[in-house]
Amino acid sequence: NSFCTLLAALVCLSRTMLRRCATLLHEKPGARSAAAQALAERRRKRLQEGAAARPVRHSGMQLDVLALYKSLLKEAQRKADADSRARLAEYIRAEFREHMRLPRKEVSKIEWLVHRGRNRLEELKAQPPTTRFSVLR
Repeated sequence: NSFCTLLAALVCLSRTMLRRCATLLHEKPGARSAAAQALAERRRKRLQEGAAARPVRHSGMQLDVLALYKSLLKEAQRKADADSRARLAEYIRAEFREHMRLPRKEVSKIEWLVHRGRNRLEELKAQPPTTRFSVLR
């Protein structure tokens, strides 16, 4: 009885495998069905349209942070010494990278960091371009 069940299962399995093999033999290597090609084409068009039609929208706080980042990097480029420019730019990037994953809900901490960043920007602007920059560890 169990032998008959096992034999029937093998026959069904072999029929399914034979059908699949037959369809694979008739298809060209790497070819997709018409439905799969149409689906891939629709996805590609939707991605292209979505990227072009919907620009990224940032909140006011995000725009403030991005403007501060850009201003700090621009001020770093004002330094006369190439080594100081590179160290200062890397320091700015590291500071922003460190707080990049801060949750949006922590608005007071974000505002405090932006305030601190603006103060540092004013300090950088007050320094003459010949001032050398180094990071204390």
